[in-house]
Amino acid sequence: MKKRTLIICGLFVLVALGGYAKTTASHSQKSQTSAVQTVYVNYVVKSGDNLSSIAKKYNTSVASIQYANRLSTGNIKAGMKLVIPTLQKVTTPVAKTTYTAPSTRSAMQTQSQIQSSKLSYVVKSGDTLTSIAKKYQTTPQAIRKASGMRTSRLKIGMKLTVPTQLANTTTSTVVATSSAAQRNAKVVKNSNTVTVTQVGTAPAIKVGPCQSWLLISTQGQFIAGKNINKVWPMASITKMMTAYVALQAIQQGKFSLNSMYTVPWQATSRTVGGSSAFLYERETISLYDLLEGAIMPSGNDAATAIALMISGGNQNAFVAQMNATAKSLGMTHTRFYTPCGLPPSMTGGKGMDISTAADMAILATRLYNSSTYIQISSQKYAMIDGGRYQIRNSNQWLLTRVPGINGMKTGNHDLAKYNIVASVQRGNVGFIVLVFGCPTVEWLHVNPQKIINQAYQYYTQYGKIN
Repeated sequence: MKKRTLIICGLFVLVALGGYAKTTASHSQKSQTSAVQTVYVNYVVKSGDNLSSIAKKYNTSVASIQYANRLSTGNIKAGMKLVIPTLQKVTTPVAKTTYTAPSTRSAMQTQSQIQSSKLSYVVKSGDTLTSIAKKYQTTPQAIRKASGMRTSRLKIGMKLTVPTQLANTTTSTVVATSSAAQRNAKVVKNSNTVTVTQVGTAPAIKVGPCQSWLLISTQGQFIAGKNINKVWPMASITKMMTAYVALQAIQQGKFSLNSMYTVPWQATSRTVGGSSAFLYERETISLYDLLEGAIMPSGNDAATAIALMISGGNQNAFVAQMNATAKSLGMTHTRFYTPCGLPPSMTGGKGMDISTAADMAILATRLYNSSTYIQISSQKYAMIDGGRYQIRNSNQWLLTRVPGINGMKTGNHDLAKYNIVASVQRGNVGFIVLVFGCPTVEWLHVNPQKIINQAYQYYTQYGKIN
């Protein structure tokens, strides 16, 4: 009886092992997977062509062709050269998934892991939070938080706590690798292509009432949008260009973040009006604090002070520089008249600052690569003017409710309604969302949140967003 029982048990074990071996073999054979990749194709317009027919031919959308070629209308002519963003199926090797037999699950392998560590640092002459963060591969925000800093100002001899990451060799249990979709569904930094491992058609992104909206990757790749070339008043979104021109001046060595400026009466909160950073006449303040004042609470006084500081007191010259910069970036439907975005009724009859979602997306991708801008726009609160007073970010709603939000700017007045440019980063996947002309502040909050939520859901699930 015992012998018969042993034989039956042995047969069950052999059958189980045979089934397991087949499962393992079938997994090991799947070493390749289909993926979809954005490829840009050159196309010369022929007689009888229109954007719809070209989009249908290359399985893309009219909006993506317009965005890629900066077309303000759907009018094209024979002989015109276009760049067509198209999705092509490619086969990419995928690392084999390893399954460990139950009898050997205790087997160990050595691998490099990242271990968090903190070190002490004494501030030296010329140091900034950005330079220290770059040196130790961390972020300025992390240093401020670890050091208990209320402002970003540094003094020589100040002691900081710098959180950094060190490679540490440890042992861990061998486990199955993550799925190919999870590994590859990400935006590659500084690349014009997005590779994913699932091919499918996602539902159209649903957006509430607004005049125009646009979703792009943080590298500027078009994903989805509506009325992206519609010209619209920018309101305080204008301050993004004001900040960009100032940051360019810093990069050129004309100024530094610590450069000090004495505020004239033309740039005081009482004189300029509208949203304010509460500047007063003859106050001495750093350029970094002015940038915080313009970006976070959307201070019209701070934006005006930046314009006067960078231009040597000539605001009109600064606005001309804003327009020249827009032209150099290819923002063909953009026109600035002020550094702050106030309507004509508050500027003595100056023109309306106007742009499009497609144009502002160009600027947004540039600013996203500025660690200084993102450091400022990702803050909920900041202390400026040597800690004299606290300012609050006008993008507070998204910063507190949507994971990964790190910028960029809001703007509104009666003619512009409510505008927003929002950036988000979760792991390796980042998006920039532009929504202009929302009828209420509630839709200003809800629309970008809805787009971001759908972007991450559809991007990882389908590999393509219509």
